[in-house]
Amino acid sequence: MDAVSADPKDRARKLVKVVLQGLSDNGKAASIAVAMGVSEPTITRLKNDHLQNFALVLAHLGLKIVPAEYKCYNPEYVESILTLARAQLLENHSPKTLEWEE
Repeated sequence: MDAVSADPKDRARKLVKVVLQGLSDNGKAASIAVAMGVSEPTITRLKNDHLQNFALVLAHLGLKIVPAEYKCYNPEYVESILTLARAQLLENHSPKTLEWEE
């Protein structure tokens, strides 16, 4: 787990960057405020006054922020799939061997 062993302050800076990029979209802070039932200045205060510390808490917990559409997979599972793929690719020495024979 590289992310957990890295310096929490460095990881926190990256977390802040991701959040600020997300909030940089026009109208995003306003739509979040509406969804949360708070005013837009409240979102701005959260960003300005608490984001750095909250990012540091997440970093110390070994957590990170990723887009919702990303999927997480166990690294051992991914490595096993890659091992099988490499073995198959090494077996097929030419594109001709990949053709279907009838």
